[in-house]
Amino acid sequence: MTATTAAILSNPRLSEHIVYSYKDETELTDALTLFAKVGLIRGEAVILVVTAKHSDLIRQRLEQEGYEVAELLESRQLVIADAEDVLATFFLDEQRFKIGIGSLIDMARAGRGGIQPVRVFDEMARTPEPDGVVGQEASGSLPRCP
Repeated sequence: MTATTAAILSNPRLSEHIVYSYKDETELTDALTLFAKVGLIRGEAVILVVTAKHSDLIRQRLEQEGYEVAELLESRQLVIADAEDVLATFFLDEQRFKIGIGSLIDMARAGRGGIQPVRVFDEMARTPEPDGVVGQEASGSLPRCP
């Protein structure tokens, strides 16, 4: 990972949308770990909407680095949601998108008094949809949450 990439993942600007391309699982796990760790260190809530495989990898990595993942999940400073499940609830439906993502953000904020910043990583654009459409191709149609 380059220094520029690390800086972007560590310090995303408010409401910034970052596209992160990766070559392999290790590279993605490194990026997710950095993104999550910096947020956790800063007292931010961290939401990761990832595949089950990547959820396992990031949980393992955070545990290896000394984080009590079970405690973070219980306190809702860390929220990990399955990308396929989340996407299936609101695919191409703006109102359901806002409700679905909004509820994840509300859940994360509620765990720490409701006021801390929230950083979100999602890989929903790379998740196949129930009807077989590849999300990456359809992602331009997905509504944005304000």
